[in-house]
Formats: sequence, structure tokens, C-alpha cells
Amino acid sequence: MFKTLIRRSIGTLISLVLIGCSDTVKTSYATFDDVHKTDSTAKLWLPEFLPTSAFNIWEEHNLDTNTITGEFDCKTEDLPKVTKSLERITGQDAIRVHESAMKISGRIKPGATYEIFRWKADVLGVGYVVVNNSTGSVLFWTERVLSK
Repeated sequence: MFKTLIRRSIGTLISLVLIGCSDTVKTSYATFDDVHKTDSTAKLWLPEFLPTSAFNIWEEHNLDTNTITGEFDCKTEDLPKVTKSLERITGQDAIRVHESAMKISGRIKPGATYEIFRWKADVLGVGYVVVNNSTGSVLFWTERVLSK
């Protein structure tokens, strides 16, 4: 009995240490209002272009690499507000970003029509935003920029 208790305690301790060592934090919110109801600092990782009509919001940030990935849906009429401060990219750059987006999200499909943007994500470096104008879905992520 005593040995079983010790084994369980050690197993629990190891699990807590492994879980506690994760540098990745994922949060989700049902609506934009839910983002602002929480005291969580996770909302600081959400992009400034998140519209008030946003729903099905999730973001995942890595504290070690200072990168973020996330997605949300919004009203299609709010998409111009989302993309207003973003730089649209086309050509080979857009193809590369679209291929990256398909690896990140199962909602990004080949052959569908998306607008693709570059996002200057403050201290996080360069980011990308993929917008589906017909559904109002938006995928965003940053890539770690290595110093030269």
C-alpha cells in the first residue's frame, strides 16, 4: 500500500513537472466580449485587428520563441477593418504563405480563394494573415525573425 502511494505520488509529480515546463499556452474564447471579460494576459497575444464581431477565437503562443498562431471568424462586412492596416501580398510570396497556412490550419484548403497579407506584429516580428472573404474566417501567425 505504501509503495503504491509513493509510486502514484512520484507519477503525479513527474506529470506536473512535465506539464509545467511547456512554453506553449493555448486559449480560446467564444466571442470578442469574452476576450475582454477575462483577466488573462493571454488576450495580450491577440492581434490588434481582432474585430468586435469576432467569434470562435483561439490563439496559441510560445513563450520561448515569442511566436503566435490563431484563428477567428467574423462578419464578412468587418473584413475590411481587419485588413486595413495589413500589407497585401501576391505572387510567389502569397503561394508560400498559403502553403504554410494549409499546414497550420485544416480550414485552409487548396483551390479556395483567400487574400493573403503581411502583418508587422510589433515586437513579435513578421506575421501573416490569411482571409477567406466568403466565410469571414481569418488565420494569423507570426514567424520568428532571426537577427543578422
